[in-house]
Amino acid sequence: MASMFTYEQIFAGDPSIQEVRDLLLLHESVREDVSVWFDVIVKEAEQGQRPIFVARFGKRVIGYMILKPRDLKISSIFVDGPHRGKGCGETLYGLGAVNLGTAQPYTAFVPEIAGEFLRMVRNNNLVLDDTGPLHVINPGDGKTETWADPAATTAAAAPPPQQTPQQTPPRPAPGAFPRRPDRRVAAAASAYRVNLQS
Repeated sequence: MASMFTYEQIFAGDPSIQEVRDLLLLHESVREDVSVWFDVIVKEAEQGQRPIFVARFGKRVIGYMILKPRDLKISSIFVDGPHRGKGCGETLYGLGAVNLGTAQPYTAFVPEIAGEFLRMVRNNNLVLDDTGPLHVINPGDGKTETWADPAATTAAAAPPPQQTPQQTPPRPAPGAFPRRPDRRVAAAASAYRVNLQS
């Protein structure tokens, strides 16, 4: 069965940026200074630092996802009300995972779309932290995401002890994963039990 949605990355200057802005300002008012935050996102997108993906129903933008590759995070993900529960949010999440190069990225979203992710969270051993104004999905490592800069946290920590051959090698630093090419989107999205239109 063909998907009723199409997905694409948009770039600075694309008219769809305005549609994303309109959805974001309407639905993400829980973010402090949401308008200023989105202006920063657009500037970073112009510099290639913040990929923005959209989901379309026909020609209309009905969902979006904003990535922060250096921190392996989905900074924002949203699907408009009438289109929820149809796999659109899961597909955007799969796109984010592929483009960030990690199977389970930290993800922030507004509470009103939590239902879109509950099945995915249960099926993929993820942890949903719903204690703040933004809900957060983390990879099930038992830690609540603090949204601190990982580089600053690492620099502030005491130096690690000398590694001996018996020790487990350290995990790669955030941002160390190579970006996956978009042609792998369908394969990654299928891991989240969704189908993409070819």
